Amino acid sequence: MQFVRDKRVIYASNPLSMVVCQIRFSTLLELTAQLPIRFQQAVRAEYPMLSVAQNMQVIVNFGGVPTPAAAPSIPDNSYNFVSADGSWTINLSKDSLTLQTTAYVRWEEFKDRLVQIFGTFWNLYGPIAVTRIGLRYQDILDREKHGLGDDAWTAWVKPQVLGLLADPQLLTAKQHQSVSIVPLDDERGELALRAGLGLNNESGKQVFLIDADFYADSSSGQSPGSDIPSILDRLDHFNEQAGGLFRWCITDDLHAKLKPTDP
Repeated sequence: MQFVRDKRVIYASNPLSMVVCQIRFSTLLELTAQLPIRFQQAVRAEYPMLSVAQNMQVIVNFGGVPTPAAAPSIPDNSYNFVSADGSWTINLSKDSLTLQTTAYVRWEEFKDRLVQIFGTFWNLYGPIAVTRIGLRYQDILDREKHGLGDDAWTAWVKPQVLGLLADPQLLTAKQHQSVSIVPLDDERGELALRAGLGLNNESGKQVFLIDADFYADSSSGQSPGSDIPSILDRLDHFNEQAGGLFRWCITDDLHAKLKPTDP
């Protein structure tokens, strides 16, 4: 399936709550054995804050070998490098590199950050055996934020996305979500689309979620790219598809409510 975008716009009433790009790669043991000091030095100017999460993998011996009372463990650290305002985060682990933001405005800014981060990572740890790349857009349609009033979701979201919620008898449903896995027509990846009802964490009021994850995974026979240019080319394509998908999901009335502007 292809999602064609007639015209690129930027919404003044931005429904995006989060955008995430992640690359996964074959495990780098040096990220398990050593602290990523040089990586932090390279990104610290823009991502000065650091937090570390540690997962422990316990090694248990079976068979005729007695299991020790305190089994040895292998540290598996995940490092978060965060911007001063907390809106941008780089996550680095032994087998993935992720950029996440809650302040997305346009693709060019996001891509510029990716170029810098990828360049730093490849210079320090390359070559990299990439196994998966993904670009995820999470949109939240909030009645209060976007001035949608009390109209049913059928006024704002197209029936093919609403699914059962498009039935008049289910307009008052409290919970509903659907998940679809859709191959892209050009065989350059797949889309995992999750759509349905949710709750605003602050107000507790109902919202509608459109969560689109475009990805290419080597385990599914797709090539995620082997170097920075080929990965960025694939991500450009995913971004173009994401814009077309969102417009495909919403009605003309909602498009107007979100106040589209020229890029």
